[in-house]
Amino acid sequence: MSKSIPVLIPSEIHSIVDKQYTQVHQLLGKRLALMFGYLIAQSAQSAVFSAFFRKNLLELGENPDLLEVEEDELLVILFGSKIATEGGKIPDELYDALTQRYSQEQVILLVSFATQLVAATMFNATLEVQVEASLQPYVLPEAFRTELCLV
Repeated sequence: MSKSIPVLIPSEIHSIVDKQYTQVHQLLGKRLALMFGYLIAQSAQSAVFSAFFRKNLLELGENPDLLEVEEDELLVILFGSKIATEGGKIPDELYDALTQRYSQEQVILLVSFATQLVAATMFNATLEVQVEASLQPYVLPEAFRTELCLV
């Protein structure tokens, strides 16, 4: 018996991610918020969320395969990616640099969003949630990784 769910289902966890994304968008601006979410989703190997953020980056005119980022943007993106790949173990230098730029409340928001996105990825994987049809064109092969270019 398959656990597969044919479409992205409305759920409490996706609602939490949506609410927090809105706050992250207000904090970081649209472009950086999308890159932040995309790199977390990519790092967590989330087909559902990677496709969502990839679509939105493309609609913004960005190339999600080769993201050109400023040094201050890189700080935020690496922070989110490390949360997804290192189980919350953030190098002291990265954390210190982030806390020099953002308040404690803002750092908590970034951590909360990143961890909720990782949790939603696990939720989707556990229930084998399929990427909805409208996002299918934006799904990348599993082995593909986005490259970052510091400008």
